[in-house]
Amino acid sequence: MYKNLTIVALIALFFAGQVSADSHTDPDFNDDGTVNSIDYALFLAQWDTKAGGKNWDAKFDLNSDGVINSVDYALFIADWGKTFPVTTQNARDVLVALYNATDGANWTNKTNWLSNNNISTWHGVSVSDGLVTGLDLSLNNLTGTIPAALGNLNNLENLNLTGNQLRGVIPAALGNLNNLENLNLSFNQLSGAIPAALGNLSNLEVMWLVSNQLSGAIPTTLGNLSNLEVMILNINQLSGELPQSLTRLTNLMNFSFGNNRSLCAPSGVQTWLQSIADIDGPNCE
Repeated sequence: MYKNLTIVALIALFFAGQVSADSHTDPDFNDDGTVNSIDYALFLAQWDTKAGGKNWDAKFDLNSDGVINSVDYALFIADWGKTFPVTTQNARDVLVALYNATDGANWTNKTNWLSNNNISTWHGVSVSDGLVTGLDLSLNNLTGTIPAALGNLNNLENLNLTGNQLRGVIPAALGNLNNLENLNLSFNQLSGAIPAALGNLSNLEVMWLVSNQLSGAIPTTLGNLSNLEVMILNINQLSGELPQSLTRLTNLMNFSFGNNRSLCAPSGVQTWLQSIADIDGPNCE
């Protein structure tokens, strides 16, 4: 039924000129930054409800006509997969999750955290145009694990958690931070593999993972980081050969991968390494 509704409604809206980014409200109903299957389920639960009726929620009435119908459905489908800014309330929830997961009560500096003050006043949080763009909690006695919810801060450009006592794995959800330019998780106790999802960080320029307990091979997906200029992976337990895909990183100027368990550069990568200004790491024998 919904497939037929979508086709009919989209055709009607196309000719009416109503399907546009400015003609309806934000369909990211659960405020996770993306219009996806979760929003779809929430929308269908509101199907055919009317203004003033039982269970009415105006945020699902995308064209504001007082009823949730095929017009709203078409507008929702037209925005499928799009990203929207995470609101201040959702960002606050993510930051609270980070605080709780890393023993915030014992942070060195927790000024204004969990208070009703604007989150731009919370220690280490940078906000631009109402969006969280920076999080610097370096050398702040964070213990515990990095919550996956941090991946919902999709406007984050700088994430610096260096010099703490964080343990556990690097959440694959950090690969959702499409605007991230600087990632520094150095000098912690992080373990497990480097998530392949970090290869999705198309705007990343700097990656510092030095001095952790990371293990396993370097994911081939890191070769997708076309803007990467600095990658510091030394003093871990990484192993295997550097993947050939890294040779696509033509902007890389500083690359350190020494002092790992057995990580080395195979012959097919060694020529590329010679083009990097600052390099530290062994060749494979």
